[in-house]
Amino acid sequence: MMTEKLPIRIRPIDTTPMMNGSTVSNQEKAFIASSWFNTYKHHTPHYSWIHPSSIHRGLYQDKLLPLIERRPELFHVALNETDETQILGWACRDSNALHFVYVKKAFRCWGVCRALVGDLTVVTNHSDAKNLLSGKEYKPELFVRLIK
Repeated sequence: MMTEKLPIRIRPIDTTPMMNGSTVSNQEKAFIASSWFNTYKHHTPHYSWIHPSSIHRGLYQDKLLPLIERRPELFHVALNETDETQILGWACRDSNALHFVYVKKAFRCWGVCRALVGDLTVVTNHSDAKNLLSGKEYKPELFVRLIK
């Protein structure tokens, strides 16, 4: 997939079996989980009063990492087509709903989010990409079911 400003390739996360028994690349899993966790931690007001280790255990260890291992088919990464070791962002999505999208700050407004979102019509989380996600149906209950 190509945007006007940056050549982008979207692919599912790497699920080559690892030596430690994991089915997902440690680098990709760590990047996805930490960026998702930090977005919630720094941009969700009701988390501001909770001790960071509680958030880390409850969200990162108990929800995000197991979700990535259990449902790797939901995750796609955006790579710089000229340097495929460079991850630009990622999305957690299924066939009709976007659950979360993250793009590194340096690559925002370059078409990366648009390439990851595609033609989805339902979102389950609010995002800073309001102009891109406007007009989409908001169904947070789909995400709640996903992480249980």
